[in-house]
Amino acid sequence: MLSKASERNKVILVTTRPVWVFGKNSWNNSLQTFLNPEISLLSVPSHTINLVGKNWLNKFSCLDDLLAQGQNKWKKRLILFTSPNSVEALFKVMRIGSSSRVQSKLLRKKINFLIKMLSEWINRTNILTIGAIGKGTALKFEDEFLKFFKIKNRQENNLLENIVYSLDSPSGVSWVGQHMEFIRTRHIYIMEGKENSTGLSDNLKKKCRKVSRVKIYSREKMPIHQDNLKYFTGKLGYEGLNNGLINFLNERFVVLMTTSTNLGNNIDFFKELIGKDSLEIITHHKKIVDDLKKLDPKVPCTLVDSLSPKAVASEINKLSMKIN
Repeated sequence: MLSKASERNKVILVTTRPVWVFGKNSWNNSLQTFLNPEISLLSVPSHTINLVGKNWLNKFSCLDDLLAQGQNKWKKRLILFTSPNSVEALFKVMRIGSSSRVQSKLLRKKINFLIKMLSEWINRTNILTIGAIGKGTALKFEDEFLKFFKIKNRQENNLLENIVYSLDSPSGVSWVGQHMEFIRTRHIYIMEGKENSTGLSDNLKKKCRKVSRVKIYSREKMPIHQDNLKYFTGKLGYEGLNNGLINFLNERFVVLMTTSTNLGNNIDFFKELIGKDSLEIITHHKKIVDDLKKLDPKVPCTLVDSLSPKAVASEINKLSMKIN
């Protein structure tokens, strides 16, 4: 059996979102500030994230096409962010790429040009268009933009109103469907992970003038789920893992699922470790809800509007109040 190391709260939120290998993981930090104090936050990332390229500080070639043309060529360009991670990746590049740490003068020049374009974006949205697959990604861009350019008054700038994002479920299909007429004459730059599928770009190629994939970050799988039960139970405050189940009598586990990849295996892992009666899933993807109903309709699943920390925390806080 497992020995309990410490008392825990009744609701434990388990996030499986990937985390950055360097710098602050602002999403988790922000989520913690919105959660009620009686809720425990446990980060069990499925992947780690890093910027693309071993020598990216001096050679960030994935941005070459985006930054190749002069300002007059930007009028029909749209930078489409596919996830909060893609937003965070670009702003990490801007912060580090414009510093003296970068030896390449050419790269610093390119990054500074990008910073200049984005700084002028809010006043000249006819020059450059910013897009985001879902509202959570749009909110992430707004937050990063305000922090980077040190803008204090959010209301006066109406950034969100100038971002082209999906109003329904945050998927590439819904985004393309909602903005088909607008994107017809645009050159779209998809900011995405190196491992992303070609589904979005293939769909866009049929609808817009040109598509370029900017693979700005990469993911590396962490051996946490089936491969490393001890890691997870250790984080929960248990030691001496045996083959028996942990008897969770008072805890309610809410697991945030952000990807449908290996969903069946991940759900089975949490059911076996935690027990079906103590488990609930929360997600921003309708596909995950639909897939889960097929896998096990008895596991409760809640769909949130977006992956913004405030939206996720709001749903968890409501659940905690119901339990107590």
